[in-house]
This record gives sequence, structure tokens and C-alpha cells, in this order.
Amino acid sequence: MKKYIIIKWIPGTTSKTRNFLLPVRRWKMIKIAAVIFVLVVIGIGVEAFIVGERLVNLHQLERENKALLGTQKQYEEYFATLDSIFAMDLKIKNIMDIFMEQNPEKLQALLDQTPKTATNKKNEIDFENRWGSWQSPEEKQQLERMPNIIPVPGLVSKHYSEEAKHLAVDFAAKAGDPIFASAEGIVTAVETNQDLGLHVTIDHQNGYETSYSHMSESRMKVGRKVRKGEIIGSVGSSGKSSAPHLHYEIRKNGKPINPEDLFNN
Repeated sequence: MKKYIIIKWIPGTTSKTRNFLLPVRRWKMIKIAAVIFVLVVIGIGVEAFIVGERLVNLHQLERENKALLGTQKQYEEYFATLDSIFAMDLKIKNIMDIFMEQNPEKLQALLDQTPKTATNKKNEIDFENRWGSWQSPEEKQQLERMPNIIPVPGLVSKHYSEEAKHLAVDFAAKAGDPIFASAEGIVTAVETNQDLGLHVTIDHQNGYETSYSHMSESRMKVGRKVRKGEIIGSVGSSGKSSAPHLHYEIRKNGKPINPEDLFNN
């Protein structure tokens, strides 16, 4: 015997009340369909919320990436200015040595090393390098490949020491601070190991090789050419490290040397 559910329709006017018979089985099917519909609506709403969150995060990442690119460009301009200052400093030292030297033979040797300028420009200082008198292309390339700039905005927390078997310089810095290539070169390794953590090695193609360790991230790939002052990654505490810092090492012809001997030289 079939069971029915009586649905009464009571109009708001004086019309007669109507009765509708609905089989119980069909009523159950309607309830199941209603539940499924509600679940689908909720699922669509949740998915829309997740997609919206992802879009917001994507826009945020795009803004942060744009800001980082702007910061990198600014740092590159700073290092280009520093290179010019270093070159001018060398010329000033050379000129001062000439004025202060009393030994005639040494004075003549210094004069021979001093670049000659055209007579119609000899009284004018080439501040803007309009005549290319600061350095030749070979000298500029040599300077670009010399690892003589500090690779991170931080303080030296541990110096180079052969006695302590610490053949590098440690810079204390904040996690996430940019790490700069100290000279132009080719990336020869991007590796992770238990001691040094994530580290990058750059061959400067002049006998010098630098390595940057305990990084939190790297922007480099093996074989990539990197410019002097270019951001290669971020400060971290990977590997055997108790706090965020950069472990910076220089090798010349395969032998470790003190990086501080090259700074500002």
C-alpha cells in the first residue's frame, strides 16, 4: 500500500482549499535533491572564495616582484657609481704620488704611468668620462671581474683566519636581505649540502672564484653570466648555521685568500 503526504494549498482569498497528494518515496527524492543542490551551491561558493584569494595573492606577488626589480635596478646604479668613484680615487692617488714624490727616477716612472690627455683638454677634469679617460675597456673589464665589493649590507661577524681554519668572512645580516655578486663572472655551481646549506659559486675568469653560503634562496642557474653588483639571492640560515648570515669565500687559483684584503681595492 502506497503512502502519501498531503500538501494543502490555502489561498489568501475565499477560494477553496486544495489538497495535493505526494507519494512518500517521491518526497524523499525531492529532499535528497534539495540537499545535493545546497551542497553544490556551497561548493561553488567555497571555490569562488579560494579563486578570489589566489587572485589577491597573485596581485600582491606581482607588486612585490615589481618592487624588488626596482630595488635591484637602484642597487645596480649605486654599484656603477661606486665603480666610477673607485676609478677616480685611483687617479687622484696617482696624481698625489706625483706631487709628493721627491725621487727623480721614481717621479719619471709615475709620470710614465699617468695617462696623457690632449693639450686642448689638459686643464679640464673629465668628471663625466666624455673622453673615456678614466679607464680603457681592458681596465674596466678587469675591474668588473675583480671581487672587491662587499656582497651584502651587513657587518663582519667573523673574520678570515687560517689558524682558526675559517677561510672565509661571515657577514651578519637580516634574513631575506639581498646578496650581490662581488664581481662579474659565470655561475659554476648552485648546490645544497649539510654544512654550507644553499650556496652559489661564481668563476670570475681571471683566477678568482667566489662562493656565497647559507642562502635562503638563489636566483642563479649554472652557466649564467652575472654582472658585478647583481642580486644573486637572499641571506638565510641554511646548513650548519645558528643565525642568518652570509659565509663569503674567495679563492685565487684554487687557494683561499682573505676577502677583506680586496675590499675597496
